[in-house]
Amino acid sequence: MKKIVLLACVFIFLAACNEAKNTAPAAEKRVKPAEIVQGGETVKPEGEIEVKGLENEILGEDFEKGKNIHAFEMVSIKSGEKVKFGDFKGRKILVDFWASWCDPCIAMFPDINKLKEKFEDGDKTLKILSVSVDPMPGKIKKIIAEKNALFDVLQAPESLAESGVIMPTMVLADENGKVIAVSSGKKHSYDELVKLVETKAE
Repeated sequence: MKKIVLLACVFIFLAACNEAKNTAPAAEKRVKPAEIVQGGETVKPEGEIEVKGLENEILGEDFEKGKNIHAFEMVSIKSGEKVKFGDFKGRKILVDFWASWCDPCIAMFPDINKLKEKFEDGDKTLKILSVSVDPMPGKIKKIIAEKNALFDVLQAPESLAESGVIMPTMVLADENGKVIAVSSGKKHSYDELVKLVETKAE
């Protein structure tokens, strides 16, 4: 009789353990070690730039003459913050495409600095947005520091970087974001850059 009671107790104990296991709350979702949660949002650690997740893909053809670029936003390599092109409504925007392997692009940095001093800081009629299609922002940061690039440098989203942009390429948009001039495949002198910036809408 004692054996029967003991077996019954063991059976009841095992059944209770199994039920507790099945009804245990699911484990909390873990954040990948490479990510940090701040204020309920998952953010990348310092030095890592998240360039995906834009609402719409951006392609090289979106910078053709007649297109409007004010809806675009990219991430600043310098600050890690999003830069919205539409925030510069009322100024022309000069978009400069480049990469670490484009020597003619980098050679124009001193003249682009001069443009910034005259038209962006002085006249306040222009905003220069330099866009790197290089997949290694760390390498770009090093070049920016070495060449003393004073203008904003943005990281191209993957869709744009892989769309075959010819370099060097300069794109000028008017005060309403409409592209009014495009120049590709050549290094510009300072005077040529000034002439480009002074292009008027048709």
